[in-house]
Amino acid sequence: MSTVRTTFPENRFAKLARQPGGLSLTEALSRAQANLDSIRDESAAYVDARLGEIDAALGGDGSRVEDEALRRAYGLANDVVGVAGACGLGPVGEAAYSLCGLLDLFLQGQGWDRRAVAVHLDAFHLLRREDDPAMTAAVLAGLRTVVEHTAARQGG
Repeated sequence: MSTVRTTFPENRFAKLARQPGGLSLTEALSRAQANLDSIRDESAAYVDARLGEIDAALGGDGSRVEDEALRRAYGLANDVVGVAGACGLGPVGEAAYSLCGLLDLFLQGQGWDRRAVAVHLDAFHLLRREDDPAMTAAVLAGLRTVVEHTAARQGG
């Protein structure tokens, strides 16, 4: 019978993290915030451009949008989710997340609902300009209700 010998490789990162020196947590957070502040305007412009592309992909006469356009809008909304919070547009990111949930229903073959899409597109414009936290919370709650109602109505 042989003896099993277990060895653990040195974790260089853990070793470096235990060494004194470097930045304090406060300084690291301060620098990170300064870095985010330096790209805030550029990031907000990026979000606005994606919102315009979502409008273009989903807008139209109200007829069912092709799956390719739904996937494109989903990808654009997902981009907004990833960037919006970093530039102070967290509620817009939450609305984009809600739109992703709605588009996912449509991509799964459930019935098209132009009104549900339109309310999300309108919410983007409102949230982009809204400063009232109570109004923002009400809009986001309404979007969640729209997605839940759409899913329930269609058996999702």
